[in-house]
Amino acid sequence: MTLLLAILLPLAACTGGSGDLVIGVVGPLSGPLAFVGTAQRRGAELAAQEINDAGGIKGRKIRLAVQDDSDFARITGILRDLALREKALAIIGPETATPVVAASSPAARARIPVLLPYAAFGDVRPRAGRGPVFRLVPSAADEAARLAGWLVGERRLRSVALATSADEDGRGAADLDQTQLAQSLRGSRAAALIVWGPPADAARVAIAVRRIDWHVQIAGPVGLFVSDYRSLAGESSEETAITLPYRRDWFSSRVAAFFLKYESKFGIVTIPKQRTLIPDLPVIAMASYDAVRLVAEAARRGGTSGPKVSAELERMKNVQGIGTSYTFSA
Repeated sequence: MTLLLAILLPLAACTGGSGDLVIGVVGPLSGPLAFVGTAQRRGAELAAQEINDAGGIKGRKIRLAVQDDSDFARITGILRDLALREKALAIIGPETATPVVAASSPAARARIPVLLPYAAFGDVRPRAGRGPVFRLVPSAADEAARLAGWLVGERRLRSVALATSADEDGRGAADLDQTQLAQSLRGSRAAALIVWGPPADAARVAIAVRRIDWHVQIAGPVGLFVSDYRSLAGESSEETAITLPYRRDWFSSRVAAFFLKYESKFGIVTIPKQRTLIPDLPVIAMASYDAVRLVAEAARRGGTSGPKVSAELERMKNVQGIGTSYTFSA
């Protein structure tokens, strides 16, 4: 028996690591934000299919482990399942940063890299005990600062007011009297109003602003573009200036090709509850697609373990995605 084990153990070592490489995809797949999670899942599926069709990563296929985090109370269990049972190489999502940056996070303990395709809120800078977290979009603070700079510098609007109802995770605060808020902000004589927070809260502010006949330029983050802000705010959302986390020339041949590929597979993307058929650009799908490609490239360069993928992601400089390039830094 001892001799038999001595022969079999090297064989097991040779065959180990030959299975699929698992990438977790965590997003809201049910409830009012299901279309966000669906776009995230579809973008990841497109990337995984392309990589697998091209031979995979060092001969190993990618398998996506998709989880629904619409019930936020389940997020720790979801991360634990991906880290311990699925042995995920990386995780894409969830919708907020807090569950993955905490030292107690199962992903942090397992040193599994987490890529956030649309979570702009929360501080993800490296700290002792934190796991490796990589944000694929500008932080909320950077996005708001750039938007204010654009309103003043390019639109030549003399002053900017800010209305926010979000906590550090981008979740809505308690209901406020939006009409009273709008009247108070109007007293500032601002020429532009940045509305920062969940789409439903932003829509209520926009409606209140127009209700009091305040003709101010409303502006907000990219979340207002990829959500049902327009359907909730209705006519009050018209002429809202919304950021996109890409360069001015972002609508390139790569972006156009992705849109055609995406819509040929999944159909035209529309906003839920919209009264008219308004196509919505699948920017979340683009980010999720890029996230899978980044993980695959890191695994090819460094190796197929979470810590090795994290190390390679940290070294990446100006890696081209669909609509932007990526450099991860503290």
